[in-house]
Amino acid sequence: MKPNPTRSALLVIDMENGFVEPEGGHCIRFAKSTVPACCRAVELAREKGIPVFFVKRIYRADGSDVELTRYAGWKAGGRACAPASRGPNSAQAPEGLQPQPGDYTIIKPRWSAFFQTELDLILRRLGVRTVILTGTTTPNCIRTTCYDAIALEYNTVVLTDCCSSHTEEIQRANLLDSIRSVRNDKRDWADIRLMQEMCAGEPYSVLRLGDEETASRLNNQTLYTHGQALLSGSRVELIYCGGAEERRVEDAVLSALAKLPRGSQTPLPPVRRAAAPETPRCIIETMDVTQGKLAMGYRCTSDDYPAMVLANLIFGGTSNSKLFLNVREKHSLCYYASSSYARSKGILTVSSGVEVTDFERAEEEIERQLHAVQQGDWEDWEQEGALQAIRTSLLSLTDSQGALENFYLGQIASGATETPEELASSLQQVTKERIVAAARTVTPDTVYFLRGKEEA
Repeated sequence: MKPNPTRSALLVIDMENGFVEPEGGHCIRFAKSTVPACCRAVELAREKGIPVFFVKRIYRADGSDVELTRYAGWKAGGRACAPASRGPNSAQAPEGLQPQPGDYTIIKPRWSAFFQTELDLILRRLGVRTVILTGTTTPNCIRTTCYDAIALEYNTVVLTDCCSSHTEEIQRANLLDSIRSVRNDKRDWADIRLMQEMCAGEPYSVLRLGDEETASRLNNQTLYTHGQALLSGSRVELIYCGGAEERRVEDAVLSALAKLPRGSQTPLPPVRRAAAPETPRCIIETMDVTQGKLAMGYRCTSDDYPAMVLANLIFGGTSNSKLFLNVREKHSLCYYASSSYARSKGILTVSSGVEVTDFERAEEEIERQLHAVQQGDWEDWEQEGALQAIRTSLLSLTDSQGALENFYLGQIASGATETPEELASSLQQVTKERIVAAARTVTPDTVYFLRGKEEA
């Protein structure tokens, strides 16, 4: 289940100097390198109205509440995270991770953020159903908090980029667990498998965390070598949102990055756009699922991006779309049904949940709704609703620096240059004829269906 901003909470666990600083008594080797990612997660949570909980460990001065497994190290290491501790041994948070008005602070006596704390009570009072975990350490406090959250029936998300461990071996083991856990969300897994089939052999099909085989081969040397290659040869994109004078920002950034070991940069190859096969492929797989997952992929050759955006929204991109109103509501063939469009790849996808017995009927009805869009079979209010939805979304991007940054990263990835305002204006000029022309370039590529083993 995907986090719902109105019912989610971000937990920042044990990001204190005593655990983060290299001189700290409980230093977690890789914790400090995750501070920027944790700061970004906190910033985005606050922007989106997600409550932030700073979960801390503060020991009694006499050590009477220190875990037995940690006591000897605590005593020998300068009594880190005790009230009187200062500097790298203190319980103070790194810069950027200090609680702000409206945030929550939880003091925990053991590894789990839920063990003998008021966390569960506050989360339920706030109506939170999803907890997003960040902090240190992955195998101890993150893992036990994750297990307790699941036991208490919270949807649980772990931001692996915001977590750390003592050693590379431990973090690799947890990375492998994260890779394997992708299969737990069957809706996401069906969408992933569709992309793996449609884009086999392409970078676009690679999971964000990679695969088990590659992760198993990681070691200190390969990580260091790859890290140096990234610093030296990767393209650097800088996005600044703020009121400072442009030249001043540019000079400050260039000065800060001047010591990076930069070498020659190899231009990235152009994004590959494959043609749809003459005969669409149908792939059926089985897993332990009680509800079938139907994912459908199409290739689009239109270069009219604004028109394709509106075609997708009318088809399945909003709660007033044809997929939602007809396939889900009118015919009750899907528990959910929506579409999305990837500009850089020219790929349109449909994600839906169906009963196994309704698989063929649902597929046919989805195709029928796409055909309706391709024939211009919609009313004015459908196009106007789609237009207003996307314009509102684009023009509200300036309310959030994080959202604006994500928009421009997407533009950079697809080689586009429009600002949100320019794109909103171009959408306003799109005619019905342009939408129909764009939609008619959509051709079926792959149908992927995930069904239960008992139905096979």
